[in-house]
Amino acid sequence: MNNLLKTKYRQIKINNRCLYLIVCIDKYKSDNILLDKIASAISGGVDIIEISSENNPKRLFNIGQKIKLLCEEFDTTLIIKDRLDVAYLIEADGVSLGLNSLDTHSARQILGDNILIGSYDIVNNDCDFLILNQSETCTNIPVFIYSNEANFKKIAVSDTVMDSESPQDTADILKNSTLNL
Repeated sequence: MNNLLKTKYRQIKINNRCLYLIVCIDKYKSDNILLDKIASAISGGVDIIEISSENNPKRLFNIGQKIKLLCEEFDTTLIIKDRLDVAYLIEADGVSLGLNSLDTHSARQILGDNILIGSYDIVNNDCDFLILNQSETCTNIPVFIYSNEANFKKIAVSDTVMDSESPQDTADILKNSTLNL
């Protein structure tokens, strides 16, 4: 695949997306409950899912494989937080790098050109998307995602879709609030 096609493929996975779900899998003891909630969130309108685990990379790998299948079925983008090994092994769409993570250039050398690399660190400008928090907390707040310097868009980030009785309504509210910023 030539560089232009690789770039286009990566951009398709973040352009036209407007709801980014962040899930720490450690919060959910049961894999079945977690998968049900993620399936509900996807059916409710989530476009991008970022999963992480503070201390259980094996579970992240196992559950990540199952979430990857759901994401493929519904054309949802899957991002793994900080674990390049897991992102690579399950063939996730991307990886997000925290403030104390590896730099984006090194991550690109390890993962190759076909995977999205995002960063929470503005210094890492060599990434496909950059997440800038507009609040002290990372829940229920809009953030900016830059897919490149010429194209930036507002996107809603939330974890409340997971616990909502009506994921569709919650997704619609978050999407509309983002459009009004």
